[in-house]
Amino acid sequence: MQQGSSAHAIVVLARGRARVERSLLSSDVLPLGYRGAGDMAGESALVGMESYTENVIAMEDCDVVRVPTSTATALLRDDPALMQALVSTVLQRQAEAEERLTSLLFRPVEGRVVEFLLQAMSRWGVPDARGTVISAPITHLEIAKAIGSTRETVTVTLGVLRREGLLATAGRKLIVVDRDALAMRK
Repeated sequence: MQQGSSAHAIVVLARGRARVERSLLSSDVLPLGYRGAGDMAGESALVGMESYTENVIAMEDCDVVRVPTSTATALLRDDPALMQALVSTVLQRQAEAEERLTSLLFRPVEGRVVEFLLQAMSRWGVPDARGTVISAPITHLEIAKAIGSTRETVTVTLGVLRREGLLATAGRKLIVVDRDALAMRK
């Protein structure tokens, strides 16, 4: 899904993970979030937007189901439970955006990194003998963009958390060793 292209369908991820972002006029990118199996993207098409307002970029191989806007709106009209689920999703994303804004304004970088790790862990965490592996392949630069920092600062912060035994790595994957102690750093 590409920002600015004709909004004629929504997509539901059946498998895989994707990053959602908005391209800005300054050639910067505003990270909006992540989507995984069962998540929807392109919902702006449901409210009459002529073009998509964001890019959806696969982070790994994905299987998606494209639902034409006319089909999706008919399903929503005929199924109150489905409409309620959509409203709930939109409100949850709004709450996440408000929380991220609060974090950007009032938390130091370490707190924002910790918050990002805890959210990634709750979404993509896989229990492991060493702790909880964040199974999504997320780079230091992606974390930096998501929290409004630089790659270098994120790398230093992750290094501090590793040295303190709160975090470990396995290849490109991060492992939260002690969730409770990490949460105290937020």
